[in-house]
This record gives sequence, structure tokens and C-alpha cells, in this order.
Amino acid sequence: MLVGRCKLCLEVAELRNSHFLPASLYRKSRTPGEKNPNPILVTRDVSVATSEQVTDFVLCSECEKRLDVNGERYVMSQVNDGRAFPLLDALTAISPVRLGPGGGGRPEFLCYKQSTTPFIKRDHLAYFGLSVFWRASAHKWRGITPIDLGKYEEVLRTYLLGGAPFPANIAVQLIVCTDNASQATFFPPAPSLRTRESFRAYSFQARGIVFILNVGKLLPNPLRDLCFMTGPQKWIVACDWEPKTIEAFRELGLGDRPLKLGH
Repeated sequence: MLVGRCKLCLEVAELRNSHFLPASLYRKSRTPGEKNPNPILVTRDVSVATSEQVTDFVLCSECEKRLDVNGERYVMSQVNDGRAFPLLDALTAISPVRLGPGGGGRPEFLCYKQSTTPFIKRDHLAYFGLSVFWRASAHKWRGITPIDLGKYEEVLRTYLLGGAPFPANIAVQLIVCTDNASQATFFPPAPSLRTRESFRAYSFQARGIVFILNVGKLLPNPLRDLCFMTGPQKWIVACDWEPKTIEAFRELGLGDRPLKLGH
């Protein structure tokens, strides 16, 4: 038993061995029948199939339950599990607003507004996404490069604890990936190339669902409009995300190597 201060509620309690990313992502990334069915861990130094997961004593049992009930359980039921992709399947049955293809070979974006997708639990999706960004900032996890949310770390902690509404000056975008490579991959939060002096941007990927976080008082209005929680239409976007996934592999020095699984 380890007693300490929970990073979320700040109460001194018995701490659980908390996962940085849900254990469910690792389970869904196993390949039954293979000699080593574990997901492939990809870093700049190694690419190896392993059962190792990123955990540490960070949260109390009540806060673990809070994160699960308010977001994680729903989102993990919607990601690609190797057999089905419930969130994408649900969107496919709805007529989208089509944008693109854009210049420079950009893919076509299929956009779904809240009025045509009321069955999608946007509040649970946002809660889960923001909880992962917060975890990446609030604690130094073994093997994970932390992100710096500055004052927004405390803003997100208060929101996750249930003490505040959806935060101001924060916009979250949701991308549902139509390509196989992105549906079989998960990555921790990292800074986005879109970051500017006026705002910061971060993203992470969870087996076909990409969360993008933009923070800052000077957020451009187009980014605010694209927020799937506070934008006018609360858009969710579906598109081929494979070029972005390949780009992430390149940043790890792997070129265009098509890994079937990874994080």
C-alpha cells in the first residue's frame, strides 16, 4: 500500500497504480495467435513487442473511478478493437458535410454536427481527452516526455474534478480516422507543429480517435469554431489520417515503415 497525495483531488489517500493510457488500449492492440501477441512499443531507440505498460502511483481509487465513469469507459467502447470501430461505424450511417479534398493532396474531410449525431457522447469524449492531456502535464511518467500546460493544468484539474464547467480558452477537436494504420495505433500527447506564440497545441491518438487540444486566450476563431464541445456546430471530423501517423513514425526515425501496432 502506498499512501500519498492524489494528483487530482489533492487529498492524502491510498494511491492506485494508475495507467497513463488505458489498459484497454493495450488489450485491444494485442494480436492473438502470434508468437508474441503484445503491442509494439516504438521509441527513438527501439521497436519491440512488449506487455509493458506505463503506470505509476498517481490517483486515489475515487479519482480513478471518476475518470473511468466520466469518460474512459465510453471512449474505450468506441475505439477500434481490431474487429469493429463503433464510433466510425455510427458516423458512416449519417450524411456528412463534405469539405475538400484540399490543396497539397490534403484528404477529404467528412464533418458531422451535433444536431445529426446527438447519440455521440461528446461530453464523455472531451472529458477523456482532457484527462489524458492533464495526466501528461501533471505527472512525470516513466518513459513519457511530459507536456507543459502552464496555468491550464490547474484549470483542467478543476474541470476534471467536477468543480468547473468546460474551460474557457480551450478548444478540443476530434478526428475519427478512416485508415487502417491509424486505427491500429496509439500515441501519448505531444506538442503539435501548429503551436504559435499566441496559443499552444497538443495531440494524441487512441486506435482511430485523435484528440487535438488548443489552449490560449488568443486562440483564432476558426479553432474555436472547430471545438466539438463549444463550437457552433460541435463538429466531429472523419478523414484519412495515415499521413499524420506516418509523420509520427518519421519523427521517431522509422521512415515510412508501416507498423501494425504501436504507441
